[in-house]
Amino acid sequence: MVMKVEVGQKFKVVKDVYYVSDGRSLDGEFMTKEELEEQIAHVCVKDDVYEVVEEKGIIYFDCISGQWEGESNDGWFDWEEMIDKNIFEEVK
Repeated sequence: MVMKVEVGQKFKVVKDVYYVSDGRSLDGEFMTKEELEEQIAHVCVKDDVYEVVEEKGIIYFDCISGQWEGESNDGWFDWEEMIDKNIFEEVK
């Protein structure tokens, strides 16, 4: 079930979230530390704060405080999925 959000609501990240790409190691089984680090993106950083915005009828989460300040979730993560997974909590 999708949570209803309103423009101006703020949400705080309560769990770090990482994205691991589908990259392959040099020999098909093992990766060096450097290869592994290149495959990982820190998508949601614990304690970052996001604000709900709407543009052309589409809801976005804009980071207003933290590592990703000034960036939106567009192309990085689905805010509905992150709420369902309890990654965000509403800031009151």
